[in-house]
Amino acid sequence: IISIPSTPCGGVRSITPVPCYVTPKVADRPADLMLRIVAGNDHSSVIAVADVYLHRPPFSLDKAVAYGTTADGIMQELFSMPPGWGVLRAGGGTLLWLSLKQDCGGQPSARRDLSGVALQLVIPAGKDLDGGKVPPVASGTGKWAVASSTARPLAAEEGMLRMGVGELQLSLESKMDEILKAWLGIVQDHGTTSSTSLSL
Repeated sequence: IISIPSTPCGGVRSITPVPCYVTPKVADRPADLMLRIVAGNDHSSVIAVADVYLHRPPFSLDKAVAYGTTADGIMQELFSMPPGWGVLRAGGGTLLWLSLKQDCGGQPSARRDLSGVALQLVIPAGKDLDGGKVPPVASGTGKWAVASSTARPLAAEEGMLRMGVGELQLSLESKMDEILKAWLGIVQDHGTTSSTSLSL
């Protein structure tokens, strides 16, 4: 069972404050999930904790998405995240919009490319899973880049997260569609989120 530790940044108590640069929400919409992004062979280094909104963010899409055409004339979505926000694209095309709750990327040990990145479902304290089952983890790699206002396409199993230290670019090795379905089943069965349907 994964819960947010009392020292969320791998034992370091200071974290980059998030509320000062998170895009204001235009509607009081509950998040569908909460994830923790970790790194290291033992997943002990916490990079960020984020609320997740499926399909659409709780703000106007034009703040993060533009549309352009390739050299072949194919229309594509181009993403540029507001500070404090990120997005992941699952293999089936479902978008997961990430709203930072805790930004731990400013720690010196986290400013390098990351070979062992994982996304973990956060289970609120006091909630127990049947039989002590551990939720599946989405694994992959990550690298730091200078945050840019230039919009770019996002392939399946890729993501970006704009943090205080820069942009974390993610490439997932796991089958995100299957993991997402498992996460939603867990949180709905235990009443930890609003009801959300997902067709993949």
